[in-house]
This record gives sequence, C-alpha cells and structure tokens, in this order.
Amino acid sequence: MIRYTTFRQVKIRYSDTGNGRAIVLIHGFPESLEIWSAFSESLSKHFRVIAIDLPGFGESESIGYSHTMELMAECVKEVMDTIGYRKYVVAGHSMGGYVVLTFAELCPKNVSGICLFHSSALPDSEEKKKDRLRAVEIVKKDQKHYLSELINKLFAPENIPLFEKEILALKKIGSETSPQGIINALLG
Repeated sequence: MIRYTTFRQVKIRYSDTGNGRAIVLIHGFPESLEIWSAFSESLSKHFRVIAIDLPGFGESESIGYSHTMELMAECVKEVMDTIGYRKYVVAGHSMGGYVVLTFAELCPKNVSGICLFHSSALPDSEEKKKDRLRAVEIVKKDQKHYLSELINKLFAPENIPLFEKEILALKKIGSETSPQGIINALLG
C-alpha cells in the first residue's frame, strides 16, 4: 500500500506491506521505491516491508539544495516514527547503503540489523567526489544523456542485451526524477 507523510514540510512517499518484524528498504541513486517491488512482494509474506522514496526521488519532494546522507537518514527515521516502529532491519542499495550506515550511526537503538546491497562501508575517494561535482554540471545540461550513460555503466557490456528490460525500467525511473533531486543527491 502506498502512503505519504511529511518530512521537513515536504511530501515523502513510502510503501508499507506485510506484517511482522519490519524491514526498511532504501533505494540507490537515481532510483525510487519501485526498484524493490520484487523483493517487497517476496519479503512481505514473512515481514512488514517498508520501502521509502528518499527526498528528491520517486514521488518524494526535494528539500533545499543538498540531500546529505544525514538528511536522508533523518527522513527514514521520520517515516518509521510515523508508522510506529521502534526497531527494524534497514537495507540499502548502493547510495541507500550509505544512508543505512548513517542511520545506524544516528539512530543505533532503532537498528536490529543492516544490509548493504551492492554498497560499501568505505567512504568515497576524492576522485569519486570530484566525479560527482562534474556530474552536477552534466545533469544541468543534459539529464537524459547523463542517466542513460550512468545506467548503462552499471552493466557489463555483454550483459546489456540480456538485461534490456531491467535497463529500460531503470532509465524510466531515472527519467521521472527531477534534475534538482539528482543534483541534490550528488551534492549530498
């Protein structure tokens, strides 16, 4: 079931399915809660599954000019406080893993477990940080081209034909993200 709440005076969308112990799913960049659909369907047979559109992604609105990992972690906490859960597993894909790690630092009493899904516990290199600043300028000029190139690079060249359906779905999700949402996450 799709629901909405407010965080820092903006609309935040999340899905809430199943019953039992809670698992919170945090999408990566530049995704939305739809990325978790198959996982949510399977997991909700045994758990309560909450997937959240982070600020600036999916149907959640942007806040200001930079979405730091701290801001996104606070958003997760707000959604879970709204639902009424106090302790849960948090799982994050890629950038969502950084949000999960930040959440665990800020709210350790709320964490019963974490999962980093294609993510890392290590900080980004200085080169990667510089790449993100360059990406901001590219998004300002041509978001569609930036997303197409970014998403294609997530797959080995020989796998692009094999995962054509998944790649198209990722590109659709990315194309529905506002340039400001992408830029805010890159800066964060």
